[in-house]
Amino acid sequence: MDHMPYLDGLTHVQLIQMMTDCCSKMNVEGNLMVQSSEEKKMIALTSELKEVKGALALSKPLVETLKAGNQTGESKEQNNNKKNKKPKEKKREEKGN
Repeated sequence: MDHMPYLDGLTHVQLIQMMTDCCSKMNVEGNLMVQSSEEKKMIALTSELKEVKGALALSKPLVETLKAGNQTGESKEQNNNKKNKKPKEKKREEKGN
């Protein structure tokens, strides 16, 4: 930050008073904490996104079903492989009488 010669010789009390006056003036004029149009658009888009995410959220029964189905700790691929496997046929030994 550049040196500000007009601040030389001021005490901390004078600096605080100067900044307080500056902030008070900006607040009265309406320039303090005013959102730009871009910030307002960003806030609006963020709230829309949260609304859409809420609408797309999974229902509680579905979430519980998904959690219960994957409690074994296996990956989805392993679970799918188990479901798709055909049961093994047992070989019967022919016993001779």
